Amino acid sequence: METAFEACAEGSSDNGWTCEPYETPEQCSAQIRRYKTEFSRILRGTADYYVADTKLPDDLYSLMKLDCPALDIVELMLACTNWFAGDISNFVEALGIPEKLNTIRKNCRHMAEAISALNMRALPVRPHDFLRAQFPNNRERRRARSLINSLPDALHYLEKLLEKYPSVPDPVIKAGWKHGVEAYLYALLRYFGQIEVSRGSRPRNWYVTLSSLLQAIRAVRLTASPDAAHSRNIAEIPIRSGKGKGESKDPLSDFALQQRLDRFFKTYPRFPFAIDVFQYMTDDYAESRRRGETLLRLLPQLEKDRFACEPRIAQGNRTRTDRKSKGRAAAAVKAVSKSSR
Repeated sequence: METAFEACAEGSSDNGWTCEPYETPEQCSAQIRRYKTEFSRILRGTADYYVADTKLPDDLYSLMKLDCPALDIVELMLACTNWFAGDISNFVEALGIPEKLNTIRKNCRHMAEAISALNMRALPVRPHDFLRAQFPNNRERRRARSLINSLPDALHYLEKLLEKYPSVPDPVIKAGWKHGVEAYLYALLRYFGQIEVSRGSRPRNWYVTLSSLLQAIRAVRLTASPDAAHSRNIAEIPIRSGKGKGESKDPLSDFALQQRLDRFFKTYPRFPFAIDVFQYMTDDYAESRRRGETLLRLLPQLEKDRFACEPRIAQGNRTRTDRKSKGRAAAAVKAVSKSSR
């Protein structure tokens, strides 16, 4: 696991899943290395601020024996407990995407018309007149000229694309944003759990392992950076009234995770978490995993490959159906011919 944390720290410069807002790549790498030290202390039982489930080291050891990619576990743990608590909808709202979208929609056409007017050759002064002074290099100057000339058309195309862009996310997509990262970590654990069962081991409740991992990394995060943006999103929730007043609810307990994800899987059964994990663990992606590319980073490619396979699968299903139909038709013809005799 220490090696996986180190690899995560080295590759964190362009990773929005593990970095906190406004962190530089250097700050993010240093923070993850602090997490590595504290997580190792928890696994060894030497941390004085948190005692992990005694089964957690054994669970991780079993996963590593099955060649579970430790880097994926580390990245998914950090993604589940980052500053938007693994909920991408929080990230979208924090960036103010709906407001920015409305602003761009209103101004796209006006900006395109204004830039086209500024580019008119009949004007005594145009932006092009300052190209040589600002860009002495011929290649840069040609590139700048080309971009300026194409900008009005680009804005018109963007305006057309934004007509299809939903102002309010689809409820199904938003649900995927909210629970997707936790679901991928659970799907990864369960994938290796099924391999373990196929080799004769007893099935285990992987929600308990999921909870142990997330509670441990939460303790690490709150110890290493108690004032960070993530702290309010992953902390236990105090109960202020009713029977449980004075106690607290833990959103990362095995019961809460199981209840949350079971409800999500039943409500939205078509999300391909298990399919993506299965595809990611095939030999087709062995080289990508060896290079340190992770499940989260490869999701666009996995989706692209999945859609590319669907027509072939559908064609195969149609072919099998046609064969069955022809077989039934032939059997019917034989039956009719026999009866006519």
